[in-house]
Amino acid sequence: MKPAFRHSFTLVELILVLTIMGLLSTAMAPVMKNLLRAQRLPNAAAMLASSIRYCRSTAVHRSALTRLIFDTEQGRLRIETESSPLSQPGVFEEIPLPTGLQKELEECVSEIQIKQMAEYGTEDVEQLEFQPDGVIVGPTGMISDTFIYLKGKDESEVYTIAVVGITGQVLVMDHEASTFYDEL
Repeated sequence: MKPAFRHSFTLVELILVLTIMGLLSTAMAPVMKNLLRAQRLPNAAAMLASSIRYCRSTAVHRSALTRLIFDTEQGRLRIETESSPLSQPGVFEEIPLPTGLQKELEECVSEIQIKQMAEYGTEDVEQLEFQPDGVIVGPTGMISDTFIYLKGKDESEVYTIAVVGITGQVLVMDHEASTFYDEL
C-alpha cells in the first residue's frame, strides 16, 4: 500500500497567492464602496417604512394616540405616544425608535417632505398621527393618506413611502409618486 501523497506549499507560492488576493481586493474596493453607497437610500426608506409600521402597531397595542414626528428644525425623528390615554389624554411620552434610522437618514437624505391628502389637494405636514384603531388622521381630524418623499444627497434619487390612511398599509416606491396607482 502506497502512502497518501502530501503536498505542502512553498513560501513563494503562498506569497504569490496572497499578492493576487491583495490586488483583487484593492481593485474591488471602489466597486463595493459604490454598491454600498447606492443601497443607503433604499435602506433608509425601508427602515422608515418599518418605523411607521412600528408606530401604528404601538397605537393599536397601547390603545393610545401615537405620532411619528419629523422635527425639521433639529433634523430628527421621534415617536410619541399617550402615556395614559384614559387618565391623562393628550399627555405624550417619547418612546425610542426601534432601529438606527436616525443615523441612516442623516447620512443619505437631503430632504424629507410629508404630504397628506386633504379635502382640496395635498397639505404639507410634519407628523403622522395614528389613532388607537390604527388609522391615520390628518390635521383636520379626517382619515388621510400620506406620502413621504425621501430625497437623496444627489437629489436625483427619490423614494416615496405611501401610507394608506384607513388601513395603515405602507408601500415603498423607488420613484416620486403622488398616487397609489403609480406602483401598478
